[in-house]
Amino acid sequence: MTQQLKLYSKTKEVTPETLALFLQYANDAPNWTGSPLVGGNCPGDFAALGRISHMKMAGLVTTEFQYDKVNNRKTKLTWMYFTEAGRALAAKHGVDSNLLAKSPDHQRDNLIAERVAEVVPAPVAADIAKTEETAAAPRITLRAVKTFQGMEGTGFNADVYVDGEKAGSAIDDASGRPDLKYRWVSPALELKVRAVVGAMPPEKCPADAEDWMRELYDENGLREVDLDTVVAGLVEEAVIEKQLARYRRTDVLYTTPECTDGEFFRVKHGGDVEGAKAQVLAKVPNAKFI
Repeated sequence: MTQQLKLYSKTKEVTPETLALFLQYANDAPNWTGSPLVGGNCPGDFAALGRISHMKMAGLVTTEFQYDKVNNRKTKLTWMYFTEAGRALAAKHGVDSNLLAKSPDHQRDNLIAERVAEVVPAPVAADIAKTEETAAAPRITLRAVKTFQGMEGTGFNADVYVDGEKAGSAIDDASGRPDLKYRWVSPALELKVRAVVGAMPPEKCPADAEDWMRELYDENGLREVDLDTVVAGLVEEAVIEKQLARYRRTDVLYTTPECTDGEFFRVKHGGDVEGAKAQVLAKVPNAKFI
């Protein structure tokens, strides 16, 4: 029996529709001194908010909320800012990147980088820089991951840990809003989490990526990761592992080199897991159990 798991709905891969909306906002930005109003001259309905969420997962834009009076009523306004990756992508499509406002977060990120030494001891900071070389490097994990269906797809709640210590919680309320929400135990732990993310190796462009997607990466096929991307990826892994654990109660699971991404085979084990594996290997010598 062939099975393919459906991955978590919030993906960092930008669809052509999302790219088109991104360029629409980029072209509209000069009308708003570089930071367009979400839902101003461009679409801002739930479908658009979902695509803006994808833009953020891809590291193209950030948003900032502000309350203002509109027709004598207190109204929440959302403004869009462009990251360096977003400005570069817009420039490739003929948009003058000098007319796009930079994210105000870049100053905060610089502050985080400057204060990292105050929060993370020097030996730990050295380990962070060598994340791929040492198993002792600080790492981010999630616990108590819970998913649910909201107005705009799948949402989640999860506790965020750094080196086994709870640093806060992450929330996606599935309302179509373009960013994850965080509640931190302390500013110091938030800085430590962001320091670990900042030291992670850049993401590699998939070998089968289409041309429009390759534009999101630099000339070496790399792009920096951010906290939202890391958390969403860990949630996806947790959801998949939970489903696999359910299947393993009755089946042996395996893949072959011919399987596509996310595809695997299931064989009933009837309580004799090792016996079932032996039978699979007798028929499929290159099977890899999961």
